[in-house]
Amino acid sequence: MNKFLKGVITLLIIFVIAEGAIIGYDLYQKHMNNKKEDDSKSKIEKNEDKEKDKELDNKKREKKNKDEEEYDKIISSRRKLENLPTDYNITEALKDKSVLVNSSKIYNKKELEQFITAFNNKKKYSIRVVNYTKEGKALIADLYTNGNGKIEGYFDNKRDIRYSSYENNKIVKKVFNNIEKEEQEENTIIVLKGENIDELYLLRYNNKAIPVEYNSEYTLNITRKEDDSNIKRELITDKNFEQKHGYNVYYYGIEKVKVLQNGKEVDLKEAILKDNKIMEKIVAKAEKDTGLGIVKNYGMYNDGGTAEYTYNNYNIIKCDKLSENGNIKDVYITRGDIKYTDIPSEERKDRIVRTL
Repeated sequence: MNKFLKGVITLLIIFVIAEGAIIGYDLYQKHMNNKKEDDSKSKIEKNEDKEKDKELDNKKREKKNKDEEEYDKIISSRRKLENLPTDYNITEALKDKSVLVNSSKIYNKKELEQFITAFNNKKKYSIRVVNYTKEGKALIADLYTNGNGKIEGYFDNKRDIRYSSYENNKIVKKVFNNIEKEEQEENTIIVLKGENIDELYLLRYNNKAIPVEYNSEYTLNITRKEDDSNIKRELITDKNFEQKHGYNVYYYGIEKVKVLQNGKEVDLKEAILKDNKIMEKIVAKAEKDTGLGIVKNYGMYNDGGTAEYTYNNYNIIKCDKLSENGNIKDVYITRGDIKYTDIPSEERKDRIVRTL
């Protein structure tokens, strides 16, 4: 009996041990399966995170490349300080998208705001700011923020006699730590500040100044004739142009004209061949520039409506005069010192009396 009981007990122990082993194995298998699932999920999540990080990096890279492209575009579209004309008048300055104040207007104020924002966000940007003396001499500043918390300024003041001998007439470089707005009751002053540099007043404008974002497309750049002894009008359009548009285009006292088109200066004669409506665009721009104060003087003649737009160094004259042969609607481009009435009457065909 004792042997039988011992055998039963032994079998029970073996059964319990075996059952425990089976249960333990099942638990182990479940644990391993769960671990595999967790590892798989973790791997998927890691891969997803990697993809998200990669996508974020690509977006950052694209944004950086876009910023770099915009910065490069600004620099490349603006003439270098050393290549600027001596007479860097308002028309010339606006070709380079300069920030400037003229009368009751501030031009390209958005460029100034964008520069300040870029500096505060440690991004790259650049602007040109131009001030004019009472004599009309340009004081030019090119500013660069490279995202490093500094502003590099290059100052060209050599057109003003007070600076004519300043540091051998060189372009002067200064580095600043900050750019600030000082808002007063009537005016706003833009100030550059540096550690070892006194505050530099960059620009001042009236708080009521009208902001104008100027588009310099179709601005002209003229080269005057060297020989004044034999100045005659020069026809630059052909018969096909006259038949199609009903007028001719003439130069007077001018050797060559370039027009800013799609951000590049091209010869006007070539531009007319490619775009025969470009003269209408140039005249329309002159009308707009009159309202913006870029045209220095505007006059109309009592011949039917001939209009004369006077820029700093050239005139655009759009004829609209009555004659025996019908209306004459020719366009003249003359150098700044030659008005419409200075053109001999035999060339103009009719004598004009200016009323404005």
